[in-house]
Amino acid sequence: MLLLLACTTPVSDPSGGEVLAPLPDYSVDTGTPISDSGKDTADTEDPNPVYDEPEPPNLVINEVQTKNASTLFVDDDFPDWIELYNASAESIDYSRISLTDDHDLPWIGPAGTSVEPGGYVLVYADGSVEGGMHAPYTLSKHGDHLTLRVDGYPTDRLATGDLMEDAAWGRFPDGGDWAPTITCSPGVTNGASPSDSLDPGDALFDLSGINTVELTMSSSAISSLTSNSYAEVQSDIAINGASFGPVDVRIRGSATRRTFGQKASLKVDLNSHVDVRYRGLEKLTIINMIWDPSYIREFTGYAMFREAGVPAARTSYTWLDVNGSNYGLYLFTETYDDAFLRHWFGNADGYMWEANGDFNSPTSWDCEEGYPCDTTNISKVWSIVQNYDADEAGMEKMEEYVALDNMMREWVIENAIGQWDGYTSPHNYRVYENPTDGLMYMIPSSIDYTFDDPYAFSENIFYGNGQLMRWCWDTSACKSRYADVAREVADMIDEMDWDTRIDELRDVLDEHAGNDYDDPQGQYSHASYESQIEYIRTYIQEITDTMRDQAAPY
Repeated sequence: MLLLLACTTPVSDPSGGEVLAPLPDYSVDTGTPISDSGKDTADTEDPNPVYDEPEPPNLVINEVQTKNASTLFVDDDFPDWIELYNASAESIDYSRISLTDDHDLPWIGPAGTSVEPGGYVLVYADGSVEGGMHAPYTLSKHGDHLTLRVDGYPTDRLATGDLMEDAAWGRFPDGGDWAPTITCSPGVTNGASPSDSLDPGDALFDLSGINTVELTMSSSAISSLTSNSYAEVQSDIAINGASFGPVDVRIRGSATRRTFGQKASLKVDLNSHVDVRYRGLEKLTIINMIWDPSYIREFTGYAMFREAGVPAARTSYTWLDVNGSNYGLYLFTETYDDAFLRHWFGNADGYMWEANGDFNSPTSWDCEEGYPCDTTNISKVWSIVQNYDADEAGMEKMEEYVALDNMMREWVIENAIGQWDGYTSPHNYRVYENPTDGLMYMIPSSIDYTFDDPYAFSENIFYGNGQLMRWCWDTSACKSRYADVAREVADMIDEMDWDTRIDELRDVLDEHAGNDYDDPQGQYSHASYESQIEYIRTYIQEITDTMRDQAAPY
């Protein structure tokens, strides 16, 4: 059984390694037929070869993946794969086609099937000897050379170079120039252009459609989760058709925590039993959106944080299926772990805390990354709050330890979207001490209580009980700088064109709204979805002028 998955002009490999492009002098090369020994006797130096026979059809190598970790799942495996494209005007029987690797091992197509003009051939480079569409070789992860022939004539060649997992080399458009991409499309068109990113996780967090997560677990595991919402159980998992297992599953959340039979939010640890990543991710966070009939509050809030440069989770949507039963529509949310840190900061070598309270109580914070966590600089920040006014000298002192503009943007957006359960409490937030610059960054989390009415609990964007906030707003120099940040963020939100974005969200969500899991609180009717979507559209249209008005006196 074949399952095609989506994998999403990149400039660099986010892992820090060099991106090696396909060699330009090893793309298309034609010559005389191969000898009986299978060796190519063509004079590859001759730019104008002369054929005894008509020139072979224009069949080209169109897309290649040498590090398939989760893109294409075939026969319970993730094989390397090669896509061919018929750019000619004639049909080509597979038996006329051969494809060799660095070691001159040939794959020869099976007779009886033709690739039509504009059609595709997908070859699995899995080292199998069973024939058919399975090549007798695998591709080198650090670079390989492929030669494609029709009737013995070389029609295309490719040196693959090196890419990270789940990225591919593709021609854009089909048969065109080579570029790396994570928008992989095995067996179908590559489209007009490659992905804007080379981070494979970006392909999971886009709006091209709804993901699927299928859990398969024992009846005893389900009983454990149903009777004890703090249990952790073992399960097999398939993500967009790609199977993994075993993995660990537990229920997450506090006020939104539900038992397994009531649309629970879940945390899935892919890496707990075997070394597994999906699109570079070790963990999956699946949110029930229990307070959100619109389905878009958290998606929208996290998008605003990220657009403002605040490190924040990427999000998308997924259907959850358990043992063949539909459990409903969920928000896919990036987990705050070392993979997230590498995505944002290029490293995961610093300390990341899940904060519990304010900067005056770091010993109660949960150290999630880095060991043993050193809270010395957190205590120094608290000392500055106690001993320095937030004038120019005090801010200069604070910025020895804190990315102050980052925190200001985080606070502004919390207030703009009504995140009263974040640092404004202070409650749900994280702090990362980045070893690259030695500064601490604030990271928003659990933003499900948003877009209700921020001014039901505050008069303006200067609301908040976090002591760093209070320290800033008690002195004119810091308050003025915060007001400038608020104006910048208001402009940014306007420039994001939320009318269009909400329409794009509706394109994805409309057919699913009202068909969701039968929530006992009855919040998921299509009527409530419609009204809440339009409420949030109006909310965003109005909030930016309110932000500017409140920042104007400072």
